[in-house]
Amino acid sequence: MGDTTTGKASVESIQIGVIGSPSTTSDIEVDILRDAAVRKLIGELAYFEFIQDGKPHYAIGQMSEVELSNSMLEDSTMRSLIRERGNSRSITYPKTFIKKCYLFISSEILHVGC
Repeated sequence: MGDTTTGKASVESIQIGVIGSPSTTSDIEVDILRDAAVRKLIGELAYFEFIQDGKPHYAIGQMSEVELSNSMLEDSTMRSLIRERGNSRSITYPKTFIKKCYLFISSEILHVGC
């Protein structure tokens, strides 16, 4: 990857999610967008831009964990029904899960311009 005429590296970037809550200065919760939910995320590098002291900064980190959740399956009544019937296909369909990923921040870079 890269441009051999200028020596600059080029990287394709896509938006995979939005910063969620709760987040800390070292671990950022990312709510994964529907289009990115089928991509490989664990171990991948990611970044986000933020403004600090009026200047653009970039936080770079590695995706460290993926969490799937379905609030319907966490309800005690629904759990009882599933235990009794042994089937939850209609409510465990993959599109009903909320997918979150955690970004472990390893560095921060100040963009100074060229």
